[in-house]
Amino acid sequence: MFALSSYDYPLPKHLIATAPIYPREAAKLLVYDRAKEHITHTTFAHLLEFIPKDCIIALNNTRVLKARIYGKKLGTQTSREIFFHRFATRDDFSVLASSANTLESTCASSLDSSALALCQIRGRVKLGDIFVCARFYAQVVALLDNGYRAIRFFSLKDSALRDKSAIAARALRLHTPSMRPCAPLQSPDFSSQTLESQNGSRDYALGAQSSHSPTAKQAIAVQGKAEAGFFRNPRILEEAKGAERESIATLTPLSQEAVLAMLEEIGHIPLPPYIKRASNDNDIKDYQTLFATQAGAIAAPTASLHLSATMLEALKEQIAYLTLHIGAGTFASVDIPDIREHTMHTESLHITAQALKKLLCAKSRLCVGTSALRSVEFAARLYESHPKPYADLHAQCDIFLHLGNKPRYVDYLLTNFHLPKSTLTMLVASMVGYEQWRKIYEQAIAKGYRFYSYGDAMLIL
Repeated sequence: MFALSSYDYPLPKHLIATAPIYPREAAKLLVYDRAKEHITHTTFAHLLEFIPKDCIIALNNTRVLKARIYGKKLGTQTSREIFFHRFATRDDFSVLASSANTLESTCASSLDSSALALCQIRGRVKLGDIFVCARFYAQVVALLDNGYRAIRFFSLKDSALRDKSAIAARALRLHTPSMRPCAPLQSPDFSSQTLESQNGSRDYALGAQSSHSPTAKQAIAVQGKAEAGFFRNPRILEEAKGAERESIATLTPLSQEAVLAMLEEIGHIPLPPYIKRASNDNDIKDYQTLFATQAGAIAAPTASLHLSATMLEALKEQIAYLTLHIGAGTFASVDIPDIREHTMHTESLHITAQALKKLLCAKSRLCVGTSALRSVEFAARLYESHPKPYADLHAQCDIFLHLGNKPRYVDYLLTNFHLPKSTLTMLVASMVGYEQWRKIYEQAIAKGYRFYSYGDAMLIL
């Protein structure tokens, strides 16, 4: 029961849910009574009939960020996906700062980590690479051993440049001294025919710099083929006189609050990797709980997605909210043969003193979602030796629950059906027992339950 291979199972692809059921309460619900070892098949609309009346219900009110942003890499104009994970801490740079005198360690030792974000970028990047993302741009300032890039985000801060192509062109000027921006083809002083006859090239793009800018009014022409607002291999034919010469070193990076606002403006909902489609407008609402108020997660507490406003109103006296910002580690498969040797990922946890007291002093507890269960178990074990009265809890939750480390304080769990070989599957097995877990999943597959984030649910009593 500690072998990784024990937590693998075959799942037909058609049972992987790529969109939720409408309405939310129409999802299937499997109820497992541990005392009777009995399974009941019903729908989520009947959930309240099974919830014990005297238990306190833990809900995770984290809000999913629009963490996936798209940009173009300056120089090659290659499209890149930038996946925001979290803001950096000084611990993230401890290895780099203490390493040999490399460019990365030099950057790391001189950076204020509070202004940086840890991101993953799809595609090869190097230190110093710059990306344009609509009105914002980012620079890779350090490469970390954990697979993340430390990125600093900036804003162009030019209200006169509303057009995306002009904005992108302005970013070219900010970061590449040999380049200058071109506005749309509106210059009255030149024509492409004139330049073609003079130079024998069809790759010219002409324009005049914005008249809104007092330092850049003179018409210019740039050689290079236009591609979505960028110019490949540009060469200045006539430089605008008095153009300001900004550099990235003189610009003010965005604050953490501004980065979150930027993600909300231009980002995309980060659907789980097993949903093989692009996110759409429906996902903005569907992949968010009705009570999501604390921004910071890159994955939703999916068991809570089924809860309707009517249900929340009926249960409001029993509910206690906590915040665990779910990270990408929730989707990661364990890759060590003996699961007990697995190092659990950490996630930021916050529970108010009032909610903590309500949860830890309860006669019984029902957690909606594995993130809520891990949070309550972590907090309860911390307070085994922590002096009371209760205070607001801020911590990095890294508890790994499995059959060798079973939940001790949580009585009931409402959850979805999880990935093979994942820590979430091992958590469920720790609640019901290994053999019972396999039987439940086998029956769920046989009955056509929909799996994973947008799938159906299971209530363990």
